[in-house]
Amino acid sequence: MRKIYIVYLNYKYKFLEVGESFRWGKNWRVRKGVLSIGHFAFIGPDAHIIYPTVIGDLTMLAPGVHIIGDDHDFSQIGEPIRVAKPEVNSKSLVTVIESEVWIGQRATIKHGVTVGRGSIVATGSMVTKDVPRYSIVAGNPAKIYKMRFSPDQIQLHEKELYG
Repeated sequence: MRKIYIVYLNYKYKFLEVGESFRWGKNWRVRKGVLSIGHFAFIGPDAHIIYPTVIGDLTMLAPGVHIIGDDHDFSQIGEPIRVAKPEVNSKSLVTVIESEVWIGQRATIKHGVTVGRGSIVATGSMVTKDVPRYSIVAGNPAKIYKMRFSPDQIQLHEKELYG
């Protein structure tokens, strides 16, 4: 059944590239754009990806994760917010979720951000800036809470996993 669904995804979303053993929850949504999902990645139920995104191998997006844009330019005099254009050209910004990342439930990632390899984004966090590799971030806006490993441990970890 999974193979049939992946064939369906590739037909419906021609822009979607899916790696080996990709898993997903119910009701996850993606809008048209470039989307690449790595090997052994997981996207939880009710995730919503509306901008071009690259998701690395062994990455987990918990239920309700959103990757969103800038919305509307509300600083224009005489123009209602509802019809205002985005502040930047959203289509040119690609969000990158590197390998081995865990994004907690209901976290929001702003488009154009890179979440570095091995990082953890806490539940409910709002990520507005790049996240360094192997860091744990939390809050709104998300800030570094602590590093996942020491520099020596990072070297050992990367040697074990990536050669």
